[in-house]
Amino acid sequence: MSFAINGSAVGLAITDAFGIATISDASLAGISAGTYPNAVYATFVGDDVYAPSSATADLIVAKLTPIITWPAPASITSGTALDGTQLNATANAPGAFVYDPPSGTILPVGAGRKLSVTFMPFDTTNYADADASVTIDVIEPTALVTSADLPDESGDDSVSNVADASDANSISMAKFESPYTQYQNVLTPHDAVAGRLRRRGVPAFEATVAAQFPLFIC
Repeated sequence: MSFAINGSAVGLAITDAFGIATISDASLAGISAGTYPNAVYATFVGDDVYAPSSATADLIVAKLTPIITWPAPASITSGTALDGTQLNATANAPGAFVYDPPSGTILPVGAGRKLSVTFMPFDTTNYADADASVTIDVIEPTALVTSADLPDESGDDSVSNVADASDANSISMAKFESPYTQYQNVLTPHDAVAGRLRRRGVPAFEATVAAQFPLFIC
């Protein structure tokens, strides 16, 4: 059996025990995606038993699916707007990316917030649209508590040298300028800290303070 596509020979094959002949790796170079009626030709030249014959079939070339590469983004702090740092998908074909949610969105706090993208190739004849998604964690900001926000043992504002509390993964340490400096690793109740912040009109940090504090005297 000989085969041809659009009049160009693409290979020969011998029929099996069931009379079926197949070829593989026939080149589709120069043929765009689409349906081509009667584009495949199969011809049997005949032998001592069978007469020559031929047949045609439609050629259906499917669109390619673009490959989207999108690394999972690092965690962001609540209040951070999405931008190209997180919305940075790439594809193996020219095209446009549409993100959901779009750039500039501020996500609520929570783990595994979904980010989605639809890729629309410029070559719509040979490429189909493609979708992808990743997740991102949005974490609470850690309150930066200053000496004015922490009471000493008498309730006065005489605390200084408070460690930077910007690292949400560590427990901050506070150094008290008071008689308590002689003690190590003494737990200080966080409710005084949260209460002071509340009175100062910073309720948004109260939960963070409760999670990150009590502070330790060092």
